[in-house]
Amino acid sequence: MSLTAELTSSQMKCPFCKETFMTTIVTAYQPKYYDSDLHPHAEGFDDLLLTVHQCPSCKGCFFQDEHFLRAIKNIDVTRREFSSIYSLIDSHQFPDVYVTRFLFCSYLLEKHSLASRTLKAYTWHQAAWAARVRLNPGLEKTFIEKTLEHYLAILNESSHEVQTMFSSSELQNYLPFIIGEISRRLSYFDQAIIYFQKVKDQKLSNLARKLSKLASEGNHDNQVIELV
Repeated sequence: MSLTAELTSSQMKCPFCKETFMTTIVTAYQPKYYDSDLHPHAEGFDDLLLTVHQCPSCKGCFFQDEHFLRAIKNIDVTRREFSSIYSLIDSHQFPDVYVTRFLFCSYLLEKHSLASRTLKAYTWHQAAWAARVRLNPGLEKTFIEKTLEHYLAILNESSHEVQTMFSSSELQNYLPFIIGEISRRLSYFDQAIIYFQKVKDQKLSNLARKLSKLASEGNHDNQVIELV
């Protein structure tokens, strides 16, 4: 794949305190390769770290994503709650400024039942990727455990939320694949093999078979893949 990545400065409005501030955003991006849990990479550049913004006024962090912004619009967030979230973040060992931003979003959603489980899973997975990029395997493991907890619950329920957030194809292929791969990374090898076998999509099933073989060999290492 060819690489396309462009950064630019942009004015952003904080969804919490409504103050405006300047930040860096990604305007164009094409992955060069992926980790085996579908984390995209570009050469010498990782736009993931720029997808969460922190307001310099209130210190609130947020994804510029319609699903996330809709979720936090429906919940009452206070400055006192910000302090509570940052106390939770401080309980982790050595989160840097980037990982802290993802953790803020993850804990904010966890504290509110109105936030969808799907969004919580997605946000924890993003936090795990951020910890991986920042070379913090301890935090990465903690975050993918939270991701797995939510994805398993999603696949085992048939709520309106699940039906609206995922197509039937995604429920039959993407979720089993991600659950299988996260399970393999956590060394839950038997569980990984079970979920890899559920993947039916041809492109993903070929990859699932390769990763299932690694699981049967007790290999939990990341694999670099190219999806074409």
